[in-house]
Amino acid sequence: MGATELIVKATVLSIVMTLFAVAWGFLMLKLQGSEE
Repeated sequence: MGATELIVKATVLSIVMTLFAVAWGFLMLKLQGSEE
């Protein structure tokens, strides 16, 4: 059970990190676009 829990936590963490990276990149693009 411990190993499964660890895998689930790692998967959730990687998904959150990916979403954060996508949101950050989108935000940077919007900021650059409004600057022009």
